[in-house]
Amino acid sequence: MERKNDTAGRLEDLVLTLRDTEVPAETHPVHMPDDASPADPAEARFLLYVGLFDALADRVLSEAPSEEEGEVHLRRALAAAMSADSVLKFERHERQTRADQNELMARMRSREIQMTERWMLPRLREDIDAYRRRIEGLRRALLEEAE
Repeated sequence: MERKNDTAGRLEDLVLTLRDTEVPAETHPVHMPDDASPADPAEARFLLYVGLFDALADRVLSEAPSEEEGEVHLRRALAAAMSADSVLKFERHERQTRADQNELMARMRSREIQMTERWMLPRLREDIDAYRRRIEGLRRALLEEAE
């Protein structure tokens, strides 16, 4: 199962690199039987990508003048995809690093808020109450002197 998710991740990374490619804006529905639909979204993406790549390979093989030429096209496409693998791994690592940094910053911010709410605000309220008592005491002293 872990291998499938890793493969799905690599395929997803490959698709993400192709997102800047201009293609016609056509949509095609993809239907999966209910009994064959996996519950895990990563596994569903994996199956979708494998199915799409299988459909693309079938199309290349069917449109090639000969089976050998179709296999040559597929080998070239596979070599190109595999050569991009290291770049894709680096990009995925960079994204994961940024996600980890963002999570760390969010945790630190949460701790800062908790510290403020649990320690600083009660401490400030105590100090404000003490100053109000002092002010009240000074006012009484001034009123007594004035009388």
